[in-house]
Amino acid sequence: MPGSVQTSPTILYVDDTEAQRYAVSRVLRRAGFEVKQASSGQQALQMSTSGPDLVVLDVNLPDINGIEVCKRIKADQSTSHIPVLQVSATLVDTRHRVAGLEGGADAYLVQPIDPDELVATIRSLLRIRKAEEEARRRAQEIETIYNSAPVGLAMLDADLRFTRVNQLLAQILGISVQEHIGLSMRELVPDVDSKIVHFFRQVLSTGEPLVNLEIRTPSPGQPDGMRDWLVNLHPLKNERGQVAGVNAVVQDITDRKRAEEEIKKSQELFQAFMDNLPVFAYMKDENGRYIFHNRAVGLRFPDLHNTYGKDDSHLFSPEVAESFRRNDQLVRESGKPAEFTESMGDIEWLSIKFPFTDRQGKVLLAGVSVDVSERKQLEKLTIMQETQRQLLEHEILARESERERLARELHDESGQMLTSLLAGLRLIEESKTVKDAKKQARALRELTSRAIGDVGRLSRDLHPIVLDDLGFAVALRNYVNQYSTLHGIKAQLEIAGLDTHRLPHSMERGLYRITQEALTNVARHAQASEVAVLVRLQDQDFTIMIRDNGRGFSTLNRDADARKHLGLQSMRERASIMGAQLKVESAPGQGTCITVSVKIPASLEGPARDIASEDSGRSAH
Repeated sequence: MPGSVQTSPTILYVDDTEAQRYAVSRVLRRAGFEVKQASSGQQALQMSTSGPDLVVLDVNLPDINGIEVCKRIKADQSTSHIPVLQVSATLVDTRHRVAGLEGGADAYLVQPIDPDELVATIRSLLRIRKAEEEARRRAQEIETIYNSAPVGLAMLDADLRFTRVNQLLAQILGISVQEHIGLSMRELVPDVDSKIVHFFRQVLSTGEPLVNLEIRTPSPGQPDGMRDWLVNLHPLKNERGQVAGVNAVVQDITDRKRAEEEIKKSQELFQAFMDNLPVFAYMKDENGRYIFHNRAVGLRFPDLHNTYGKDDSHLFSPEVAESFRRNDQLVRESGKPAEFTESMGDIEWLSIKFPFTDRQGKVLLAGVSVDVSERKQLEKLTIMQETQRQLLEHEILARESERERLARELHDESGQMLTSLLAGLRLIEESKTVKDAKKQARALRELTSRAIGDVGRLSRDLHPIVLDDLGFAVALRNYVNQYSTLHGIKAQLEIAGLDTHRLPHSMERGLYRITQEALTNVARHAQASEVAVLVRLQDQDFTIMIRDNGRGFSTLNRDADARKHLGLQSMRERASIMGAQLKVESAPGQGTCITVSVKIPASLEGPARDIASEDSGRSAH
């Protein structure tokens, strides 16, 4: 490495003849080695503890035989890694050379030794030592990763006996790592499902991995308990490419499965609750089409049993449908719950409608309606208030469910990343050369770095906190700055007339997401080198323009290309929800320009501090 100090290898040369020590030491120094000398076996044992890189050891020493000295060096854990080259001018036959090598020597040369052969042998032994140290270091890294992995890991041989288990899996199962080794699956869990054993044997027989298996087994540490697992099985192959075992990546998803079951029960309870309400309850999508109604609607109006996907104009008279549509629109525009008295012939309804947002960001509408033409007003109001509370609780449960889903997806992706890492580590383990192992290790580091970056960007994309705290202008500046750094695209941002104003919160969020989607499309598809974002607020007219110098596309047949431009469809839907106009101008080779125009309500426009106060007031209600 540049700037690092290169030290010469240190050779400990042991010989009781002074002239021989002088001559050999001179040869070694000329070859670039540091040389230390010892004249006896006892002195050699003492000096070997100081950490020489290699020992050249004469067999005939005055106190301790050189072969015995070699055995003691190799028996000592602190010096066993030091290569030993034994030399002799008298013990030169095959029997003595075999005795030296079996005594632990790494090589045995017969004197007189050609200087070039001596130097070449030493360098060869040092290379071998360096490779062994690197292999030990790599093995230690693999061991560290294996034991620190956030998922359970296990290796089983061809008889499905455990040969290796990490600490996490041992803790989950309640059995120590040592107790696993040598046991078969059936010995560890006697009543294990035969289907699970079949999965392992399938990998052994086919050599193909099985991934994302969800299985349930008794817990060895809790005989009366059951646990759910997400399992990935990969074949382990020997040096001849034959399947010699199975590597299992195991993630305990017991808590997740229980949470899913609880959510399912909650949904069933919600449905049962809604169906037994003595009032009408319903939900509509962003286009006013019915996506849910409870059983009371079908019982009261048998002709309306199939309302899904239809709007009011398909179900009621034009006058009634228009009345419902106007009320729905008022609720969507205000973003607040509202109470209406609605009529249909001789029937009069007291309706409470409120907007809510699904996980795709679409503004939906829910409502409950009570027939107040036959019952007392006060009784119906009490029922509607309770119904509204239950609906709001369901909305909260749905939101929490979505958060759990996002957290689960992040965690599962982490598990898949580790699976890829483990596969790569197996390639390192099977590498024939240090060079191949280093190359694979570099690739794994890059994979890990990308995965960490992806998780960070996903977390920031889910919800930019700065948008709530400081407003659209500040949030957009931060995003554009990060965008240039992340994608290497020169991005220019100009904001005029907005620095002292805050827009309504729902509008700020929608405009931010539209801009974010547009810039993401530029990075993914446009092959652009520059993009410009212009934001302007003048009087009550708000405009945002995103223009790039990319390859562009044809806008002549928008409907036919809808599937190719789902990002544009999403932006149009967001703009529609805000009452904004979105215009796309593009042509092949001429870049793309997206313009969003919206009228800011006069009652909501004002300085940042005033709007912030209004938003706080609205949230409090």
